[in-house]
Amino acid sequence: MARITEEIDPTDGYELLFRALGLSQCSSLSQSVYKGHSQSHGWVCLKIAETSLAKAQLTSEIRFLSEHQSPYWPTYLASGNDASYDWLLLSFEEGVVLSTSGLELPEINSLLESLQNALNHLHSFGYIHGDIKPANILITHDRSIRLIDFGSVLPIGVNYTSFPHSSISPRFSAPNPHFRQGCTHAKDDFFSIAVSAQSLYQCHPFQMQSIISFCQQTSEPDTSALPARYQMLILQSITRAQRLLAKPPIQ
Repeated sequence: MARITEEIDPTDGYELLFRALGLSQCSSLSQSVYKGHSQSHGWVCLKIAETSLAKAQLTSEIRFLSEHQSPYWPTYLASGNDASYDWLLLSFEEGVVLSTSGLELPEINSLLESLQNALNHLHSFGYIHGDIKPANILITHDRSIRLIDFGSVLPIGVNYTSFPHSSISPRFSAPNPHFRQGCTHAKDDFFSIAVSAQSLYQCHPFQMQSIISFCQQTSEPDTSALPARYQMLILQSITRAQRLLAKPPIQ
């Protein structure tokens, strides 16, 4: 694999950071996320934040991952900041995200238990992930689960309005985080698991819309691929979304 100066566009402006961290063979995974090789840690993932929102989310991720180690998510290695950006160095996890895994349907169904275990483990620390979706669920080569992207992690039981920097993915978000109403709850993550699992059967329960947009129509959700408990959770969430939609706006 090529060296840094051959693989990274010089306009990125991160070459000095790569070298300061002792990284070689660097390549871009996505915007502001890079894979590199470290003599100390092997293959690593480097996340870089430049905007105020991205920095706030990276700060949340750094705080959580530096305090809570687990086989269900990448290992925190180091973090720091420069005059114009903040950075986080993590272990690199080999695998594919669930949205591009190409798993057969019986395999996907069998992964629900593993996803539940990962979330239960996360919730045992007193936090929700806050942005569960297929792109944030990694399947390793041995079919283990890894949760990634903890920029929206929040303590359980706090009001959503207390954390304006926490983002959501509307198509997978429960009503409360979507409206920024009420307190964070483990059910918000499990709702996102249900929508993610159903969507992998090429049939998103809300026809590729958010639950909020869907509730403004008269269609019925498709939850046919889900166990009964998850079907019930989605129906309860629809009732919650309808109530929130019916509430007059706060003046």
